[in-house]
Amino acid sequence: MGFTLKEKLERGAILPEGEYAVVMADWAKTEASSGSPMVKVTWEVTEGEYLGARIIDNFVVTDRGIFRACLALKALGISDETYFESPGDAANTLIRELKTGKGLKITVKHRKSPEGQVYANVTDYSPLDTQVEAEEEEVPF
Repeated sequence: MGFTLKEKLERGAILPEGEYAVVMADWAKTEASSGSPMVKVTWEVTEGEYLGARIIDNFVVTDRGIFRACLALKALGISDETYFESPGDAANTLIRELKTGKGLKITVKHRKSPEGQVYANVTDYSPLDTQVEAEEEEVPF
């Protein structure tokens, strides 16, 4: 599929606020500015006007920071009763689930830095709409 330079540059721009169906395109283990371990996930939009657009999402792997990964795990259908030995265990489970190609919906909101730079942040996770309309069966009446 071809594209113009303008289209490509617009696609590389900040993702507008809204909800997007995504899958994990890439991930990396890294370190937060605080020095805490962190998983950086690159989400890729799988449908709609921004198909193929990407956004980076960070999951800090600490007792407090792992809450966001737990929200994503719930959106992926992981049971509320699932027990994790540690924040690292939850982060590993998230990556394993995402590596299978499972998708979810993310909510993107914008925020401004003190310098006025606008950033797109993932603020929430929800399940994909999995209801598929059943094909109408041939009926006699």
